[in-house]
Amino acid sequence: MLNFVDAEALLAPGLNVPFPDLTMIRKMRQEATLLGEGVAAYRIASAKRIVSFGFDETTKFGDGLASTNFQIETASGEICDEVLRGAFLIPGGCADQVAKAIELKLFARGRQLLDKVRSIYESKHGDGSWPGPKPVQLSYRRLAGALVMSDTCHAARAAKNLIIEFAAADVEKALTDAGLWDGMDATQRQVATRAYVGDCTQHLRNILLDAMSRAASSLLKEELQESLDAFSSYERMTTEPIGLIRAVYKEFHQEGVHSARQHSGGVSVAQSLVLGDCRSVPCDDALGFAAIDAAALALRLVI
Repeated sequence: MLNFVDAEALLAPGLNVPFPDLTMIRKMRQEATLLGEGVAAYRIASAKRIVSFGFDETTKFGDGLASTNFQIETASGEICDEVLRGAFLIPGGCADQVAKAIELKLFARGRQLLDKVRSIYESKHGDGSWPGPKPVQLSYRRLAGALVMSDTCHAARAAKNLIIEFAAADVEKALTDAGLWDGMDATQRQVATRAYVGDCTQHLRNILLDAMSRAASSLLKEELQESLDAFSSYERMTTEPIGLIRAVYKEFHQEGVHSARQHSGGVSVAQSLVLGDCRSVPCDDALGFAAIDAAALALRLVI
């Protein structure tokens, strides 16, 4: 809305266009949120399969929150990300609380939205005319065969395992209701209910970096005590190298700021700076490792 107001003031300063008041804007924002959730629910339920499901927990003003992300394969074979809800409140951080909140506030809410849209459609076009997915297609059973990804802490790992248990139980119920479960052998049941646990490499990397940063900071405080005493507290001098490491990585890794700026020869700035130092690292994260090395070098130069 602000962009439209600015454009109108610039291009048609004499034009008096009425704009909605703050109350109406808030109502439209709520409607847009529901519309976005409905579209995401439709796309996830319509997907050929769910490739992965990720979640993470945090707190805001003392309240527990969870954010989630789906990676789906569409009927046409396209792999894309979908966010059903940006974030939702959870009663606590225990595995059981997280897993049940995901069912109640994510899947069940998506089913409710789909069922509402289907009811409206069929009221206008007749019973059974809904061409979209069934609401039941948005449930834990769709996680069978998917990768369940989250943090590496004990509670998150327990929540992932519990989610997979819920998904397996939901699949078993669906197959039992269809009269198929009793006729399946152990291998077929395992294949039908199996899902996979993934640990976020970002969290794993942070664990390693934070431990190294604390050790380096402790050493630097001791080695540079005389120099550090020359700074006042207002200058906010720190021996924590983690900020420098993250800043350099953010700038120079393969999807960083400088990597987006291409040379005329097609080699990025980051590649031209670090490829010569990482020929012995045969992996996609070569630039990331080199960036961390560059940060360490920068730290030594500063010292």
